[in-house]
Amino acid sequence: QTRWRIDCPQRNMIMHWWPLVLLSSIIYYDVVVGQSYTYFAPQSPVWSYSFATTGNYNGWTILAGDSSQFAIVSGGYNGKSALKITSTGNALLNYNIDLSKYYDCQVVIQARIKASGITKPSVSYNGIKAMLVQTAPDGTQSYDNVGGLYGTFDWNDNIVTLVVPVFSKISSATVTIGMQDCSGTLYVDNISLVIFKSRPLAIPSSPVPYTGHKADRFRGVMYTGEYVAKDFTDLKTWGINLMRWPLGNDSLNGVSDVNQWNKWFTGRLTLLKTALDAAQTNGFKLAIDMHTSPGGYDTTTGDVLVFLNQTLQDRFVSAWKEIATKCKGHPALWGYDLLNEPLQYKPSPPGVLQWQQLANKTAYAIREVDKTATIIVEAEVGGGPDGFKYLIPIDDPLTVYSVHMYLPYNFTFQGIPNSGYSVGLQYPSAGTGDINTLRSYLQPVRNWARYFNKHIYVGEFSAIRWAYNSTAVNWLTDAISVFEENAWDWSYHCFREYEGWDVERGENQNDLTVLSTTKRKQLLLSRFSVNQNPYA
Repeated sequence: QTRWRIDCPQRNMIMHWWPLVLLSSIIYYDVVVGQSYTYFAPQSPVWSYSFATTGNYNGWTILAGDSSQFAIVSGGYNGKSALKITSTGNALLNYNIDLSKYYDCQVVIQARIKASGITKPSVSYNGIKAMLVQTAPDGTQSYDNVGGLYGTFDWNDNIVTLVVPVFSKISSATVTIGMQDCSGTLYVDNISLVIFKSRPLAIPSSPVPYTGHKADRFRGVMYTGEYVAKDFTDLKTWGINLMRWPLGNDSLNGVSDVNQWNKWFTGRLTLLKTALDAAQTNGFKLAIDMHTSPGGYDTTTGDVLVFLNQTLQDRFVSAWKEIATKCKGHPALWGYDLLNEPLQYKPSPPGVLQWQQLANKTAYAIREVDKTATIIVEAEVGGGPDGFKYLIPIDDPLTVYSVHMYLPYNFTFQGIPNSGYSVGLQYPSAGTGDINTLRSYLQPVRNWARYFNKHIYVGEFSAIRWAYNSTAVNWLTDAISVFEENAWDWSYHCFREYEGWDVERGENQNDLTVLSTTKRKQLLLSRFSVNQNPYA
């Protein structure tokens, strides 16, 4: 298993027209302790207009074209009426809406449309328009449109779905429907906005954050998800008090056949018991990480398939119940890390739960079996810091929350094959920042933890060993310092897995010699040396 896939690519916040926008570039807000926020449940309505129901387009203004190009006609979806738009170049309608109370939420534009002979536009962001335009008080605008739609298709062939982050401060918003830079005929049944993700909900918490252990800190490593006896005894000498042990199999990513996943999972459960026993023997605890959920992730789109498929989602919940049945009460068990780097690019289908809801349902299922073990929840997007801007605590009080830290990618991932980042940046530097830069990356997590009074576990962090000028150790030193100053638990990624993260190999990318010591290994050992016995 090689952990180097980049889960959080960035996108342009000013002009973007991709059909399924990536969710990592979310406008940041500072959580102010004591401030209340209204929570909006996923799929709750924000605004809608049904041409089929109203039989008119009152309230819409013509942005491009003239009234002869817009008409309500029969023969719409399910035999109802629809808005017919004809164009020989441009035909656009605008509708002004108020999004002010939905600031910092993410909404989904949904439109049911039919097209006949719509020509290909000269640029990809034109063609059929189902667009949300936002304007901030300083004049900044965003134009979120599905883009790239043209041709001929029926009602059942294309339902526009587009995820859009709402500005933190918004002075106006407009929905635009029609065609730009193309000719043809478009029919529109309805268009609406619904909630995809809400801003956080203030939930009362206990005066002291729950950690799930008595040690001052968990400091450890992530492992491979296998069992090699020497690795466990070596880690005892290293002084770790926590191992993150993944249930992972990259070959199952994109495989929706539950039977294949079940066959692999059954074998993992047996090995898991062996790992727990060995952890107890060697004096450290185990965090069990669901690294490959049923179906894994789509290798083309990156979608985690449990968010899109009811069968896979049901198996995910029942699998955790099996794990809890197998592991409950084991002295080495710290907790259940429900899903590694949850990543959802688009809304779940009707009846299928999004991550926040699924995490709650899974926790309830675990508690039917195991009342006391820690539950670990990672934030979507991809376990990264930005996901904490939208995360709300689940209902279970015995829960800690996990973040993964690899920022900035241009430094930590440099030289990894197919990563897109070439070797050449050192840390600290103008191109990578310094410890204050790392603090700023993690500020959403710190704000969230203080606001909700929750404990944080850094489940993964690393910098590639061949980082320019042997400066990976500098980044690791500063990252750990930030974790420690916030009293967060942490586990280094990774022990004897992908050679790029291996602290037992040197800084030469082409030299795979295992060394008795490196500066990066010395750093970890020095931090492990202050660990407390987790069984005391």
